[in-house]
Amino acid sequence: MPKVTVINPLSQSSLKSLAPKKRVCAYCRVSSDSFEQLQSFSAQMEHYTALIEKNNDWQFCGIYADEGISGTSKNKRAEFLRLIKDCEAQKIDMVITKSISRFARNTKDSIETIRKLKAVGVSVFFEKENIDTMSGESELVLTILSSIAQEESISISKNIRWGCQKRFQTGEWIQSYFPYGYTKDDNGDMIIEENESEVVRRIFREYLNGKGTYVIAKELTQDYIPLRRGGEIWADKTITDILQNERYVGDLLMQKTFTSDTFPFVRKRNTGQRQKYLVSENHEPIISRTQVDSVKEIMEYRKAQLHIPSDGTNKYQSRYIFSGKIICGECGHIFKRQTISANKPYKYIQWCCGQHIRYIEKCGMKSIRDEVIKQAFVKLFNKLKCNYESILTAHRYS
Repeated sequence: MPKVTVINPLSQSSLKSLAPKKRVCAYCRVSSDSFEQLQSFSAQMEHYTALIEKNNDWQFCGIYADEGISGTSKNKRAEFLRLIKDCEAQKIDMVITKSISRFARNTKDSIETIRKLKAVGVSVFFEKENIDTMSGESELVLTILSSIAQEESISISKNIRWGCQKRFQTGEWIQSYFPYGYTKDDNGDMIIEENESEVVRRIFREYLNGKGTYVIAKELTQDYIPLRRGGEIWADKTITDILQNERYVGDLLMQKTFTSDTFPFVRKRNTGQRQKYLVSENHEPIISRTQVDSVKEIMEYRKAQLHIPSDGTNKYQSRYIFSGKIICGECGHIFKRQTISANKPYKYIQWCCGQHIRYIEKCGMKSIRDEVIKQAFVKLFNKLKCNYESILTAHRYS
């Protein structure tokens, strides 16, 4: 009969002396940049720094902090994502945070993240709820409390939207963003920014003189006209947005976009699903109403000529026979149709990679004449037509 020897486990004190210090960090978050929230933010950081450093069994690994960011989505929190990356890289053993609502207000994100961290041996301790994710019963409790935090977030969002609706109805909406050509004074009111307003006037003037949005954007880029958010590469969509923005005649249209009622919250363009609120003569105009009406007429005329629906839906899917069907073999972008020397007798049509048009250094693909593509298409079609039995018909095996 074999002899069995029982080897007793080491005592807790022995294990403690042999184990390396636990690498501990803290995660803090506040959802707004108000004075009270920033005070709480600063207090959280000081508290956790002192808490971790005074424990002799812990090694302080820093503070990960997201300031003024909502907890409903992890993708918008840069520090939270950096924390997860460092945990997966085995740089951290334990994360301390104030509460479940500070960690995440999205049940799905919360549970998925906790499971991911547990899989790499990282525990999360929620101080307010006194829960350690490495304990056996933690997941059930966390699921319930995370759901409560999510519902609280939904309730807060509904209250905020209700307040916005009331301000829309009275015309008291405080703008957080001012379009190109405008800035704000000391009272927060919209005023004209002279340098940018000259660019806006130039865009309207050149469009009314016959230039297209692509040409205007290209010329502004060539003249090194700076954009509001940095950079000097103008896009034709930016020009289109400026030409269609009602604020340049002094009006203010509110609720152009809206947030969905259900979670997860998604911001959508308001195409008639919600009420809109128009405040006429809200501020000093840059462009006259006559100019804006003329721009609208030109846009509608050009859409009709190109068979584009007035609502803009699917406008690029079937305008030309090759629209959306030619893919760049170098970068994977879609080819765009171009008219070269449009107002000259030797004009011609070509197709070119969209990325090559915008950033020539990122894609070296050359343009292809329209007639060359048509010839290649007809040639391939004839080959398929003549050999369809061997190419297109499925083989049968006995």
